[in-house]
Amino acid sequence: MFVAPNRRVRYGAAFLCAAVGMVLRFALNRVLGPEDVPFLLAFPAVVSAAWIGGLGPALLCSIVSAVLADYWFFPPAHAFTSLTRPQVVSTFVFLTASCLIGMLGERTRRAISRLSAELVSSLQKESALRSTGEKLRAAEEAQSRLAAIVTSCDDAIISMDLEGTITSWNAAATRMFHFAPDEVVGKSIYLLVPPELHEEERQILETIARGERVDHLETVRLRKGSEPLQVSLSVSAILDRQGRVIGVSKISRDITEDKRTERALRKTELEAAKGRLAATIAHEINNPLEAITNIGYLISRAPELNPDSRELVATLNREVYRVSDITRQALAFYRESAVPSAVSVREVVESVMELFRRRIAQKSVQIQVLHGEDVPRVMVKTGELRQVIANLLANALDAVSQDGRITIRTSATRARVKITVSDNGEGVPRDRRDLMFRPFETTKGDQGTGLGLWVSKGLMEKYGGTILYRSSQDSAYRGTSFMVLLPKPGDASGSGVTHRAVG
Repeated sequence: MFVAPNRRVRYGAAFLCAAVGMVLRFALNRVLGPEDVPFLLAFPAVVSAAWIGGLGPALLCSIVSAVLADYWFFPPAHAFTSLTRPQVVSTFVFLTASCLIGMLGERTRRAISRLSAELVSSLQKESALRSTGEKLRAAEEAQSRLAAIVTSCDDAIISMDLEGTITSWNAAATRMFHFAPDEVVGKSIYLLVPPELHEEERQILETIARGERVDHLETVRLRKGSEPLQVSLSVSAILDRQGRVIGVSKISRDITEDKRTERALRKTELEAAKGRLAATIAHEINNPLEAITNIGYLISRAPELNPDSRELVATLNREVYRVSDITRQALAFYRESAVPSAVSVREVVESVMELFRRRIAQKSVQIQVLHGEDVPRVMVKTGELRQVIANLLANALDAVSQDGRITIRTSATRARVKITVSDNGEGVPRDRRDLMFRPFETTKGDQGTGLGLWVSKGLMEKYGGTILYRSSQDSAYRGTSFMVLLPKPGDASGSGVTHRAVG
């Protein structure tokens, strides 16, 4: 802007402009002659004075220019009383024109100053708007990034007011709780809380209202349909610009699978401990069994035994050997010394039938044994295969009532040898079928130990065998069927034990 800083400078500039104008006119007058230098040469000085100082300095410059003009240029010099009429008119015209030029210069100066101020103000406003816009864009970008994080987060993020009314709900919350946003936003958080935990939720809200946090609280919440869900909660306060608590932010993480894995790990450790205990007990029982076996052998060698007694002693020795074999199977998970050999499945089945002949007769059970053609031998230990079949037959006898029916069938497929033991008993309850091969789990009450099928599982697993079972309590298909699958010699397929319940 073109405004002089003070009055002295403005009016001093007026004198200076007049003097400079007259000096220039005087110089030109000496070169061109008095008649060739018009009054108009003083007008730039007036305009300059008006531009620098305004209307007052412009008028002062006009008067000073007229006086100097009379003093230097109108003959006779230095005598204002001798001015001719044309000179007076010329001076008057000059002063009038100078006033008009001064006023115009003043207005022009003010207009330019005003425009300059408006331009500066506009530039300042534009700069402020640009800065504000950049801040707004930065805030929008930060808000967009935050919204993207909340949207893509795998944890449920829920915000609510201090009364527990839900105000926001991200996509992970929909996946976790199965509620759409329009089903929960505006409703109470207690929709997700089991009735017995309402007091816990109320205490959480009170804690947050005091400005405190709740970190990693493991509790239970409800999915849509009242399905319980184990979650880990982290809850914090939402603050306004003054630092006052105005809401609650809750992050929920689904730990149901983690808890399930933890329980499974604990159960596995328990079962492993049970297995070690069973092996220890089997080891301790095996010592007296060895003594009983030796005594039975010595009795069988006594010459005074009659044929019936000798047959009973032989049966006793077989059963004692079978009990000893069971104890060895419990130790089979920890040590193994015998070597598998090619065993005839038919011969093993027949030997098991011989052991159970008396029990079968006492219960009046109908047993049908069907042997397929060309059933090859399998590479197992004879005693272990006998133990598995005996365990399955014993379970079938326990399951059927008087005059029940049991079928034992042997056959072969392209790669497997199959041994099937089926009965028409009551069947296994549906809620017990997943426990069939777990140690110390039994459906026989106090009469069972829960070790038979668990031991059988371990025996078959060593040879790449598979045990399948199906059970039904429907009247038309009632009963249970176990199928032992063993690979043919030279076949490496099959790994582990498979349990399957059908019906």
